[in-house]
Amino acid sequence: KEEMQGNIWTSYFLCLEHIPPAVLYEDGFLPIGKKREDFDTTVTKVYCIAHLAGSKRGEYFGSRTATSREVLKANLWIARQTVSSLTVEQRTAIRISMFHLASSRSDPTSTPTDCLRDLILQSFESMLVNGLDSLALEQLAVQCGYVCRCAANVGPSMSRLFTKGKIQYYSAEAFSPNTVTSVMILFLRDLPTSLGSITTTLDVSGLVANRCLRVLKQVGRGGIPSNYELCNVAVNTLKQITTCCSDTESNSMQYTKFISFEMKSI
Repeated sequence: KEEMQGNIWTSYFLCLEHIPPAVLYEDGFLPIGKKREDFDTTVTKVYCIAHLAGSKRGEYFGSRTATSREVLKANLWIARQTVSSLTVEQRTAIRISMFHLASSRSDPTSTPTDCLRDLILQSFESMLVNGLDSLALEQLAVQCGYVCRCAANVGPSMSRLFTKGKIQYYSAEAFSPNTVTSVMILFLRDLPTSLGSITTTLDVSGLVANRCLRVLKQVGRGGIPSNYELCNVAVNTLKQITTCCSDTESNSMQYTKFISFEMKSI
């Protein structure tokens, strides 16, 4: 069954590559996440964007920058989704779509810095709106994990065992929900280190640390969805992000003292 589903996906994607991107917009296939578009349809489109982003040497949408923008839009749609609105099966499907988007290109480190900055800052904006009910933290963990998979200045990473492999296109049934959840935990635990490295390069460490503190304060006021199986891992990840990003500030000692004081009030 899984082999047949994989063949169907492969055949569909090969046909899709021959359709000019302008036609996808004219026919309403893109952009994704339009009003009244059901969840399954949008997730399928995310899979398609992931494949097209890796086709024609990353220039299917006209240029690598344009392709990065389409991937960014798909990631931000994921970031706006909430745990409480999804079933277990839907959470599994959307998590697998995160893996496909992150692995869509052979060199994720080539992502333009403005796209990467927008991804990080807008992901935290989604968390400020929806707290840990947002899937933004998971989406960010996967993207940063792939960006840093070959970085020499990032410490030991269990998620690299996953990022260095090749993900084939299959349906959500190919992975059990428990397996996908276990893989996501690896990415979340590695996020503080990878995000600290990336934000230093982008010079947004302070912005991220401050937004992270605001999310944590919101969580402290009861912003945790009751059906979120990764809530404890997510809270610990946010706390470590605050520390990792504050350590990279130019006035590291003073800033770290400020962050430590703020953390005590959470």
